[in-house]
Amino acid sequence: MDEATPQLEVRSQTLRRAAELLRALGANYLAFSIGLETLQSRLETGRFHLALLGQFKRRKSTLLNAFLGDAILPTGVMPLTTIPNRVRF
Repeated sequence: MDEATPQLEVRSQTLRRAAELLRALGANYLAFSIGLETLQSRLETGRFHLALLGQFKRRKSTLLNAFLGDAILPTGVMPLTTIPNRVRF
């Protein structure tokens, strides 16, 4: 088992639990629950795509680094990721 496997399992369990909690809230949250279940399935099969858009200097790279569990994308005082970036495992 490689190092990424435990992190992947934790993220998968978190998405699964969030989907369960949304389902428990009722029909108004069913679409959100289905969306999380779809993301969880894609994550498990390695087909997880995420687009994060926003204004400059709004900590998007910091958020993605936190999600990835490592400082993959550069962060700093000046805008550093002004063009689209693709991160692959």
